[in-house]
Amino acid sequence: MGMEEFNYKIAISIIGGETSWLEETENLVIGMQNTRYLALASLTFVLYDIVSTIDLENKYVWSAPWNFGRAAFHFNRLLAPMIQVVQIVSLFRFHPSPRFCVITSGIYTWGTCVIVVGVMSVLVARVWLLYFRKLWILVALLVLGILVSLPPILVILVAFKQDVHVNQNPAPDIIPGCLFSGMSKWSWIPYLGSTLYETVLFLSTIYKVYTVEYELPIINRLYRDGTYYFVVVLAANIFTMAGSRAPLISGCATGSGFLGSIMSAMCSRMLLSTKSFEAERHERIREQVMPISETIRVPRSRRNHSSTYWGIMEVDRTTLYIVNIQDRDSERGEEQRIVTESDGSQLMPLPVMYVPGGPGLRSGWVRRDSEGEVVVH
Repeated sequence: MGMEEFNYKIAISIIGGETSWLEETENLVIGMQNTRYLALASLTFVLYDIVSTIDLENKYVWSAPWNFGRAAFHFNRLLAPMIQVVQIVSLFRFHPSPRFCVITSGIYTWGTCVIVVGVMSVLVARVWLLYFRKLWILVALLVLGILVSLPPILVILVAFKQDVHVNQNPAPDIIPGCLFSGMSKWSWIPYLGSTLYETVLFLSTIYKVYTVEYELPIINRLYRDGTYYFVVVLAANIFTMAGSRAPLISGCATGSGFLGSIMSAMCSRMLLSTKSFEAERHERIREQVMPISETIRVPRSRRNHSSTYWGIMEVDRTTLYIVNIQDRDSERGEEQRIVTESDGSQLMPLPVMYVPGGPGLRSGWVRRDSEGEVVVH
């Protein structure tokens, strides 16, 4: 009886081991299949975004002079689908060699890092513009970006190299693609750094928008587009970080190129929105199809109801000078009176928003009404 019990236990352990192996293989098949599906969906999304906005790109980008915005747009537009194609090839290839897996995974990993850096540079430039191109703001944002990017780089260079290895495919005729082990332990850290940095940039945008002494339409546009970007990309980052800890979708979350595609598409939309806004405004001013009126809203905490502002606005693309005249009634029809400094007026400098490649505000009449708005005609 003892020998029979021993043989029975061995048989049960063998069956249990085979069952466990089958379950692992089945989970692997499902996980790789989900990764391939999401990778294809991500590439389709990027290509659809390119096709659906090609008319805007042709109208506002190709005709624009070369500057940082245009270079960033083309770089971001082309790199994401190229990286995605490389990753899809590696996901659908049967019997890949270890060397092939190492090369393609390196292209995907570092390519994604370059995409993130490119998008972050656009976000930094937008925040820098909101803070009126102050040099110390730019330096602070760049230093913070370097500090935030160091942990992900160390993780990729050290932890990935030590712990991540190419696994042997248990069913190479059934499961295509490269298999890696040890990724779920570290893969969420690089995404955490970019998420924190994006949060800092978004909070900086909110702070500036709600504390600025006045408001320009371009500031509203930058704030609106930045909010859309942050909400969508934050959701994609949360999915990627949380999914990297779940065995069934870890490969899908980190190896499908989903996050890079989302960031690329949202960044392209932001750049197109800004360029179209400035180009359309410039066209209206040039053709003079309608009277131009810019409204600059002043927060209630900074309003001064005891005075109104009438006079001539002068713009040198970095500073807005408004004539400050005390004790004038905005309803007395003073529009025809040209105010000079001899009338007791005083030029008050206010920085204005200016986007490279776009027109500055034109000179014109300015007033500040009882509701605390500076209206430029």
